[in-house]
Amino acid sequence: LSSADGSGLPAYTPGSTITLDIPAVGQRKYSLVNFVASQEALTHPTHYCLGVRLSPEGGGGSRFVHELAIGDHVQAHGPDNDFALDNSGAPVLLLAGGIGVTPLISKAAFMKATGRPFRMVYAARSSHDFAFLDEIKSVAGDQLVLHDDSEKGTILDLKALFETVGPDERVHVCGPRPMLSAAKQEA
Repeated sequence: LSSADGSGLPAYTPGSTITLDIPAVGQRKYSLVNFVASQEALTHPTHYCLGVRLSPEGGGGSRFVHELAIGDHVQAHGPDNDFALDNSGAPVLLLAGGIGVTPLISKAAFMKATGRPFRMVYAARSSHDFAFLDEIKSVAGDQLVLHDDSEKGTILDLKALFETVGPDERVHVCGPRPMLSAAKQEA
């Protein structure tokens, strides 16, 4: 997305969302995705990138976004951030499930740009469910661990993963509700 008049867009921080006004549906929030390991990409954006998984059985928001074409206009509000990184500089584990990776990509790019230590674990039901995989590999490099449930024959072992979390390490999790519940329980 870019501004209708070609001007720059408001700055945002890793984990931010924008709210789109979707005709006949209402307002829907979507994560802003940044793959560029540069603070400039966040402070002076010329466009916003969204990662929206098409949900044919959903309420229509994802269908609307998937049908947008160059030249279409959409009203957007924000950005807002209810999922911000703290400023402590402590290491971070980014734990993503499926399309829940979208807010974590910007965090990984930001931490790479600022030299903050991080690691990223990205789980999906199958290899077809990994979104932005090439871009994530480029940003996270050796800090990325992928877990393909269908290839492994089981879901990600969150108990074992949380046993590796250091005492000062922060954990940011985004994914489907069952994964979030399980992660909270293990944490």
